[in-house]
Amino acid sequence: MSKKPSAIVSGAGWIGSFVSKLEKALRKLGVADEQIHELVKDGEAPDSLVKKVADVLAETMRRILFTLRVGGNRTTEQVVAAGHYDWVNPNITKEKFPMRLRPEGKIEIELLEFDFDPTSEQVLAEATKRGLERPMYEDALLFGEQHSEEQRKNTIVFLHEPQVSDGFLSVVVLCAGGAGRGLGLDWFGGRWDRSYRFAFVRRSQ
Repeated sequence: MSKKPSAIVSGAGWIGSFVSKLEKALRKLGVADEQIHELVKDGEAPDSLVKKVADVLAETMRRILFTLRVGGNRTTEQVVAAGHYDWVNPNITKEKFPMRLRPEGKIEIELLEFDFDPTSEQVLAEATKRGLERPMYEDALLFGEQHSEEQRKNTIVFLHEPQVSDGFLSVVVLCAGGAGRGLGLDWFGGRWDRSYRFAFVRRSQ
């Protein structure tokens, strides 16, 4: 089936816009016009270059990203109540997990997935490799409120600096399962199920 003219024009417009913005970005990085033109001097982009660009775009499109509003002056109990959970670990209180002062703004959360049962150390190593930062436990509470349905898909683990709970180093986990949506704590030192997703903060550009 042939494509509609409007779709072709729209696609061509996107490509033109992408190329124009790419040229501007390269110049900002100090790439000379002669070097840019050298890439397409024969009227066709090199296959190796196209593959590199495609790899970067594909990796970007695979990322699981969410915007999170942070800051404010609510208490832990208020944020937890706003999450409307089916159950909450009783140790998640303002005494043990106080909402610390933080400038109001937005951050970007990226969820990592694994095809094996990772340890916390393996997850943290992968996050570092990708240039991601550890979340704060407050991020977990806010995420559960602002993106409440996400944890129904898979349990989400926030590997913040662990807190001592019932004698164990624990982290906040947004749980999924037969008991409904839960706000829990889980042991930092064990292995995690491969179905879990792990939340980290993307650095501001």
